[in-house]
Amino acid sequence: MTDLEFMTRYLPLGGFLVSIGALTEAQVNTILAIQKQGDRRIFGEIAIDLKYIDDVALRKYIDSHCEDGDDLALPLASEFNT
Repeated sequence: MTDLEFMTRYLPLGGFLVSIGALTEAQVNTILAIQKQGDRRIFGEIAIDLKYIDDVALRKYIDSHCEDGDDLALPLASEFNT
């Protein structure tokens, strides 16, 4: 397993998004502070609501955690009619 494979498979979402340049450490800390204040939403939901990331970055993380050949076939938020 390469270092990149290890990082993408075992890093929490915030660490992964920092490693690919999608978030800064300050943004991760902001999201964690929001959660510590009692916000029960998951990390990715808060990051998207704050417009720090989009669902494409989130999909990269999910895809990196799927086994080879595994495809969750998750739709992008833009594919929903809201």
